[in-house]
Amino acid sequence: MAAYTNVKLKDLGDDKLEVRGPCVFTGVEVVVVVPKTAYLNWREGAGYVQDIPGLTLDEREFLMSGISGTVFNEQFGEE
Repeated sequence: MAAYTNVKLKDLGDDKLEVRGPCVFTGVEVVVVVPKTAYLNWREGAGYVQDIPGLTLDEREFLMSGISGTVFNEQFGEE
């Protein structure tokens, strides 16, 4: 699946990247800190979001669709 692109990226150093953007349904800002190299590789089409270590299901969903975990669970039920 393609990446949600309405995000701002902030390099935190030490191979960490802050990904910040609005939930597509509520507009509430979501912030996810990811390993920079793995995230950028995924955005460029190398691998899957599941290959990014340390993400929760909610964080993965946001990175893919822009839907916050709370909204996803309300709309589609918890996994």
